[in-house]
Amino acid sequence: MNGCSRCNKEKELFKGYTICFDCLFYLDINLKNYERYMDCELCKLERRSNVYMETEEFIILDCDSCFVPMAVYKNHTMVLPFIDERNMKDSLEHVARSFFGDTAFFIDRNQRAVKDHVHWHARHITEMTSLGGTR
Repeated sequence: MNGCSRCNKEKELFKGYTICFDCLFYLDINLKNYERYMDCELCKLERRSNVYMETEEFIILDCDSCFVPMAVYKNHTMVLPFIDERNMKDSLEHVARSFFGDTAFFIDRNQRAVKDHVHWHARHITEMTSLGGTR
């Protein structure tokens, strides 16, 4: 048995893959699209700079491109269960309040570089008009 690259549990890996069958099933990825999942930089999250918090559903860390707090959902999807969406938003806002202090910020939900994996950035309010974000 090896460790699953997604859940990090000691489980038997799905034949020829780096994740267990449970994770493959949970992610609802068919075998034809597995390569796309494996190429997603947010699924791999190889660079983890300054992790603020991590849950089973998401992680909040500094974005290595824009150096602000970013929440990344751990499943390769654009649709979140309501409870996960609310918890991720509340947690990112909590981290952003500490990060920005008294400076106003907004949660930018626009998917720019990776368009098919939910991730949000907490940005300084002055970036709102230049990025087209919503508060």
